[in-house]
Amino acid sequence: MSARPPADPFAVLQSALQARAAARHPGGQAAAQEHARSAGSSTWRGWLKIRPTSVRRTLVLALAGLVLVTASTALVTRDQLSYRVHDYAILNLAGQLREMASALALDASQLQKADPGSLNAREIDAYQERLSRQAAQFKRIIDSFETRNLPPDLTGLDQPVSCNWDAPSLQQLRATAVVWRNLYETISPALSPAASPETVMSAARVVSQQGQGLLDASRQLSGAFKEMMQLKLNNVIALQWALAGVALLAAALAMVWLQRRVLRPLVAVEACAVRLIDGDMGARLTPAGDREIAAIADAMN
Repeated sequence: MSARPPADPFAVLQSALQARAAARHPGGQAAAQEHARSAGSSTWRGWLKIRPTSVRRTLVLALAGLVLVTASTALVTRDQLSYRVHDYAILNLAGQLREMASALALDASQLQKADPGSLNAREIDAYQERLSRQAAQFKRIIDSFETRNLPPDLTGLDQPVSCNWDAPSLQQLRATAVVWRNLYETISPALSPAASPETVMSAARVVSQQGQGLLDASRQLSGAFKEMMQLKLNNVIALQWALAGVALLAAALAMVWLQRRVLRPLVAVEACAVRLIDGDMGARLTPAGDREIAAIADAMN
């Protein structure tokens, strides 16, 4: 006896659907086959008609959940990265304060070391111009830090930056501002274009004496800002890990849901079809899963 060629389980399913359609449409075998083909076909209009217990609904909800989690992660990441750009602008300004404090102290020290008899009016005027420019920039940065609003022309960004200090940074900012204002009030007469050479030299002596204290305060302020930014960065990294965990959990839940609603019932249908092919006419299916799969089970039964 020759071996029976293996049958296709999906051909058995199609025959079951055709038989069920013939029972519902007594107009003939051709009409039943046409009905089965039209029932099995899907168009974009059919996808728009999502029934409460359909496979389409299950797939759409699973995909929508994954898209939602992915989009939320992307939006949160974009928002956090925009704040990191602001942090870099703040650190850049803090670095400018440190460099200007160092330049003020060095410039005044060199002027003090020079022989007073060798200094001419041009050199004193040049120092007075540098002192005025650096003092104006230093004052503007400190004032912007204290008001927590950095204008675009100061940061180089397109939009103003709103600052949010933690307690250590705010405390160090206030301490640095006190050191700066004490120095600024002392040298402010020399910042006028009409200041006399004696007034400018007197300001140079004050800057030479207090410049190191301003430099130390500026360095401490820059360090406090760096620690604050590092803490924020650590929080962002932790948030990204948390979002990645949520995304993996959502994907796992979607897979479990699809397994229970679609894949497991399809495996049961395939197993029943194989039993029918092997001649087990007593094989029966318990309708499970979404509507389309349950309809196949009913047709096979």
